[in-house]
Amino acid sequence: MTQIPPIEDAYIDSIIKSGGAYQPSLTKTQGVKLRELVKLLRDRFEQEITTLPAIIGVKAQNFRLSRVYITDNFGGEANAVSISAGELIHFEYSNADEQNVWQLQPLVHGGLAPEVLYYVYCKCSKTDQSATYIVTTEEIKPEDEPGFYMFLAGVLYPALDGYRDSDFTNGVADITGGRIKIGKIMSRDGQTGFDLDNGTIFGKISFRDIAGSLKEIKEVDAVAAKALKDAANAQISATTANTLLANVADDNLLMPAEKQDVLKEWQIIQSEKSVLIAQAATYTVAVADFDLAYSNLNTYISPLLLSMTTNSTIVGTTLRNNFKSYYDAKIALLKAVSDKAKQLSDAAQSTATGAQTSANNAQISANTAIALLADIANDNLLTPSEKPDLLKEWQIIQGEKPIITAQGAVYSIATTTYDNSYNALNIYITPLLSSLTTNSNVVGATFRTTFKTYYDAKVSLLKLVSDKAKQVIDSAQSDASAAITNAANAQVSASNAQTSSNTANQLLADIANDNLVTPSEKPDILKEWQMIQSEKLVVNASAGTYLLSTSIFDIAYNNLSTYVMPILANMVVNTIVVGATLRANFKAYYDAKIALLKLVSDSAKTLVDNIQVGGRNYFKKTTTIANGTNMPVGVAPGGINIKNDFGLLEAVPRRLLD
Repeated sequence: MTQIPPIEDAYIDSIIKSGGAYQPSLTKTQGVKLRELVKLLRDRFEQEITTLPAIIGVKAQNFRLSRVYITDNFGGEANAVSISAGELIHFEYSNADEQNVWQLQPLVHGGLAPEVLYYVYCKCSKTDQSATYIVTTEEIKPEDEPGFYMFLAGVLYPALDGYRDSDFTNGVADITGGRIKIGKIMSRDGQTGFDLDNGTIFGKISFRDIAGSLKEIKEVDAVAAKALKDAANAQISATTANTLLANVADDNLLMPAEKQDVLKEWQIIQSEKSVLIAQAATYTVAVADFDLAYSNLNTYISPLLLSMTTNSTIVGTTLRNNFKSYYDAKIALLKAVSDKAKQLSDAAQSTATGAQTSANNAQISANTAIALLADIANDNLLTPSEKPDLLKEWQIIQGEKPIITAQGAVYSIATTTYDNSYNALNIYITPLLSSLTTNSNVVGATFRTTFKTYYDAKVSLLKLVSDKAKQVIDSAQSDASAAITNAANAQVSASNAQTSSNTANQLLADIANDNLVTPSEKPDILKEWQMIQSEKLVVNASAGTYLLSTSIFDIAYNNLSTYVMPILANMVVNTIVVGATLRANFKAYYDAKIALLKLVSDSAKTLVDNIQVGGRNYFKKTTTIANGTNMPVGVAPGGINIKNDFGLLEAVPRRLLD
């Protein structure tokens, strides 16, 4: 690209011509002042570039999203999207008392136009810390909506070949002379990167050594183990050498017989130097102190070894100090290398342990779910009382899929079988859950087989992930298998203890009976809370179909949210609770939910009961139900339309109105 030359005054004068002086009385633009304005703008712009750091982004976008993920192509449909619950932490905007963290509610949004770009906004209240997602084609400024902040969080791209992608758009980049502050660095395909806000490296990561060879994590772990051993050996070697040199120099005379020992030690030092420098370079560890100690020793020792057949007078403490300085620098360098290598090894160990735990938990979860589903389908009939349990299990499966798929990608494991079983289950289960208030006929064997195929594929995939992670650790540390097994057994014991209760209230009673929620109990509460967040929209929508008030249900949900979120703010510490209060908050929500769904069921039944063939349930040729409810209905050419249990308009023949 051709460089643009500096904009000189003469150039501006040649473009904006004016022969006369400025006349304040004129009410029109004058060339002399226009030239002056252009020059001021040029000088101001150059000054800004010269003196200020670069901040890329706008004030409203300077926020972080915690535990938020977008599931594109939700349910296999390119025109549907699911966005999880989470937190928005803003670094510029806040409510009273500097409250800058908003709680985002989950969203499932369908009916997207395939060729359209959509914006995802976080609609954050200015009076409390609640927030919702808005999916729209309109561009909205932060202060456009009265009573709310509108923060742009992401975009949903138009569908391409039946698939839709999305991206988050929040955050700013702050660049100064020697520093870049940014939230995330990613590859162009989004598969590899560094999430600096959450301290996470994701994707397939390799390390290039000083020779230019690529090494994977398992190879780095092997180097870590060797570095630790080298550091220990260096300490032993230094102690032995210092003792030898102390004996050599105790008479301040270096004799030919003693020079052989000194020469041998010096040759070892010379040969190991390049190896130590290379190890340090692999982990980007500074070698300045080590190089200085080596150079000082070289300067001191070389003249003493010029003649191996004569005595050399020395100062014993100087000889010992020169060697000791080198050994101390060597040990410090190897310790730094060992520490850096161990950081990578620990990260790999954590990954493997997590994978093993996931695999064990998946098997337990699958066994429990299959037993539950077998009970549901044993009469080849799926009833309204059974569908909430089925919906709950399906929502868990939907929530876990992107996580399980990502785990497979980390270890380059194919997820085709798992994806196919998920899609088959989606096709089978969605029609059964289209109405939660009616019976659905099923073939019990097909019902159980479809779910079992999914669970088998899930357990198999997580087993492959666990095995791959275990291979990484086994190649680095001989005792990793025992550590992983112990961790897995501990997790299985904890999981078995939690899965012993049959209902959520019983589970929460067990958790809170000691008035302490421990880190091992919090995942169960989090899982239950995530299911509650997911089901709320469904329950509210069902009530909306029959124009039922949800205020009591909403209050119970909000009270539970206010109570449970601080408990889940930190998943690795104990939280003191009042057991009765914890149980009461969850029970109040479940009671409100059951009561609301009972009203929904009763309302649906009332509409059906009021349709009596041959009776006079409606006024003739009217649009009002004749049962005192005055509910509006639509008139069709052959009769009228009323809402059925699905919330859809259904035709009633005109003959029933006569």
